[in-house]
Amino acid sequence: MKFLKSITIYFVVLQAVFFIPLSASEGQSIADFRTRVYNSYVEGRMNDWKTVLNEMEQVYERTGSDEMLYELLMAQYGYIGFCLKEEKKKEASILLGKARANLEILRLENPGNAEFLALEGAFLGYEMGLHKLKAMVLGPKAKDKIDEAVDRNPGLVRTLLEKANQLYFSPKIVGGDIDQAIEYYKKAISKIESQPMYLKQNWVYVNSLLVLAQAYEKKGNSAYACAIYEKIMEYDPDIKWVRNDLYAGCMGKTGPGQ
Repeated sequence: MKFLKSITIYFVVLQAVFFIPLSASEGQSIADFRTRVYNSYVEGRMNDWKTVLNEMEQVYERTGSDEMLYELLMAQYGYIGFCLKEEKKKEASILLGKARANLEILRLENPGNAEFLALEGAFLGYEMGLHKLKAMVLGPKAKDKIDEAVDRNPGLVRTLLEKANQLYFSPKIVGGDIDQAIEYYKKAISKIESQPMYLKQNWVYVNSLLVLAQAYEKKGNSAYACAIYEKIMEYDPDIKWVRNDLYAGCMGKTGPGQ
């Protein structure tokens, strides 16, 4: 199933619900965008995600709202990950340029923000995905940005996730470490779960669990992975590709003693 290889976004991102308060006039519009992004993710309709991006750009151009810009940035970030996973490098490169410009606007307004610093590192990771031959240069730069973000705010979901991503997706030669990545994903997921009001229709929560499950599968621990897939199915029984493909495949690997 083609979608299954692309559903786990290249780098995990976190929805804006955790960070920027919404004005009354914009809250409904942004909530609608989030719902549509979530539905496109769980139903495998990534063209719908792209449509949402275009609509969000139009709203931002009309309103100049920082809240909408942030939401647009997060949506762009997620869609870039999908493009990289699907080897749509030209589309990813164009969107990465837009996302970096948007991040710069927000960063200039709050230069000490740990979340924005972590995103700078994450975008270097995306660039590494576009230009794999530059891994030896871009990898350490991404790591340094993300490590600085973690130092500034080690309890932020964003910094925890970006550190997990950097450890999981980077080659060992530039700092990749699956065991450390697992621990950071577990911390980030626990942090998200401690805020129940943000759990509804949160595709990032689902995606974080998926990456954690895949990490356990790579480690040969299918039992742990299957338990995580069960957790996702309990969270949203309508995500059929988890039950029918990922969970079924995981159960096929589980044997005595696992």
